[in-house]
Amino acid sequence: MKNHSGRQVDNESNMKTVSAPKGTINYDNGDVYDGAFQGPTAHGIGKMTFKDGRICEGIWEDGKIEYEGELADGKPHGRGKKIYPKGDRRRRV
Repeated sequence: MKNHSGRQVDNESNMKTVSAPKGTINYDNGDVYDGAFQGPTAHGIGKMTFKDGRICEGIWEDGKIEYEGELADGKPHGRGKKIYPKGDRRRRV
């Protein structure tokens, strides 16, 4: 990892102020993660842009993508896929 720029953001959609750590990691291999963190790890809503141009956007848990797809109010909604710990994927349409 090269750098992590953390900042506090407010989530106004819940009618109350919620602060969550958010920032960007620029990896040495050229990949970039932008989103929520728990400690130094990607955790929450975020987007990984790989150096080859692929984008993986969704909900992250402990540094791994847990759900990739459409979100509404920070929750899975619409098209997407749930990714289980062993790598199994289930599509949601």
